[in-house]
Amino acid sequence: MFVFFATLIALSAWAVAASIVGVARDGYRRRPTRDPATAHQDVHADHDRERP
Repeated sequence: MFVFFATLIALSAWAVAASIVGVARDGYRRRPTRDPATAHQDVHADHDRERP
């Protein structure tokens, strides 16, 4: 039972840390926008960034 709880706590801590790092790296660009004029910018943001 101790192993189960230790694993659960470790995975929870990893998930929290990963989300914090993701927000710090990407900022808040992944938030959906309600402005139809700029909605296409969010769709292409990751694709344009991954090009060599």
